[in-house]
Amino acid sequence: MRDTEQEVEDEILAIREAITFEKEVISNSYFALFKDASVRKRLMLAFVINIGQQLSGQGTLNSYSSTIYKKVWTSLDKINLINALNATMGIVFTLNATWTVDRFGRKFLLIVGAIGMACCMLIVPLIGMETPNTPEGGKTEPVGTAIVAMLFLFIFFYKPSWGATVWIWTSEVFSMNVRVQAVGMVSLPPKLPENLSLTLWNSVHKCRTWPSASSTSSSQPSTKTVD
Repeated sequence: MRDTEQEVEDEILAIREAITFEKEVISNSYFALFKDASVRKRLMLAFVINIGQQLSGQGTLNSYSSTIYKKVWTSLDKINLINALNATMGIVFTLNATWTVDRFGRKFLLIVGAIGMACCMLIVPLIGMETPNTPEGGKTEPVGTAIVAMLFLFIFFYKPSWGATVWIWTSEVFSMNVRVQAVGMVSLPPKLPENLSLTLWNSVHKCRTWPSASSTSSSQPSTKTVD
């Protein structure tokens, strides 16, 4: 409710001006994205960082985390607990973007996040390769705990940077006259690299033969002698 009729009239006038602005200035054509050189540059940068977001490995980690954890733990309750903590920490770490974006800047967060994620993804395979396997072909619980800790650290770097900052930058870098078309264009195609990476991981996982206790025992040479 407004206190005076003048405030009501002013608000109605502002609404009419906004509607007129949208009709006259905002373009409904995608050709407007390619007419201006500055808009084209922003569009290419938005494509690059959105594709980089999908290729960071976060989607693969979410899809196949249970498969990875089953090589260490046999309890589904413990695996589900780890996944629940993963999702909870993701929400908490994403909230950091509400103050870090304006305090440190978009470029700084993207650079620091990329370096942090790269270090975590280098350490995880080193832990897996430099530690001995169990007789069943898996890993011991301390090794699994170390891997999970590094994956949580990966989320700490990913969520406020390439997780949230990418969407913030994409939504604010374009001018109002092309923002709707630009955001819609750069948001959908980057999903293709994620789907390709998931398909590749699934193919590699199916082709690889994971040793098990039964296969290990069956592969032992026979010690029987023939009289």
